[in-house]
Amino acid sequence: MKKRAPVSTIMTKNIIALNRTDDLETAEKLFKQHHIRHIPVVTGEVIIGMLSYTDLLRISFADAVNDEETEVDTVVYNMFSIDQVMTKNIVTVNSDTTIKDVAEILS
Repeated sequence: MKKRAPVSTIMTKNIIALNRTDDLETAEKLFKQHHIRHIPVVTGEVIIGMLSYTDLLRISFADAVNDEETEVDTVVYNMFSIDQVMTKNIVTVNSDTTIKDVAEILS
């Protein structure tokens, strides 16, 4: 992998995203269905936050639910909105940012 290559050469292009109006039950279903741990939260095409599976675990017993089950304890999820649970202060880069620069930001 070339360090000076743009991050667009390795980034995911088919993004699973949530809107701030979606609910946390929908988020958990997406995490489990697609076997992912992070989902960007968008308004239109603008990323406004990031929701992680760990964020859900902090507010519920989602990890106690079997991955095969589709039943979700919606009582806890109905108490919070995505806006309340997601990380809002995120760092973003352009698709032409180099892999090296992204690695430095992450480190």
